[in-house]
Amino acid sequence: MTQIEQIDKTFNEQTSLLHNEIQKLQFEENFSFELGDNFDNSLFNTLPSMGVYLIEIKISNSELSIQDWIGSFKNKWEHSDFVARFVPNTRIGRIRKHQEATKWLPIYIGKSRNIQSRLKEHIYKKMKENSGGLKLIERKNIYGEIFRVSSISINVNNYDLIIPQIERYFREKYNPILGKQ
Repeated sequence: MTQIEQIDKTFNEQTSLLHNEIQKLQFEENFSFELGDNFDNSLFNTLPSMGVYLIEIKISNSELSIQDWIGSFKNKWEHSDFVARFVPNTRIGRIRKHQEATKWLPIYIGKSRNIQSRLKEHIYKKMKENSGGLKLIERKNIYGEIFRVSSISINVNNYDLIIPQIERYFREKYNPILGKQ
């Protein structure tokens, strides 16, 4: 067996261990907020530095079916003012997986070496800026909606090998309705 083959075998073993550990991880709620002009910046202090994060939206009208509520949100999200503006799009395949009414709907899962900084982009970036963030403050048509931010703190040296695996696992588990992937 060559050295490369041995490394590959060891890597496979470690990947299996990693996947077993990922399944034990759970998001911890950091904060909730009502979208509007008066965002409380001190909320960012509750975030860990490195890891993965989940952004959810509260289902505000329980009289609608989950698919009707998502359809209404999708129409607001894809308003002509926001199309082709470097923002995550809705993912039809993931939308279809949400068939039961819940109190919170996962809209976005991400990873970052600096979660505080990345969440600030999701909230404050301008539509014209190229960041791929949600740019929530620019979306006045969804002001009043309640959002929840949760995270998993993961401080590792091998970020590029480990964190994307964790992000992918939770994206497949929660099916957030927005994203590039």
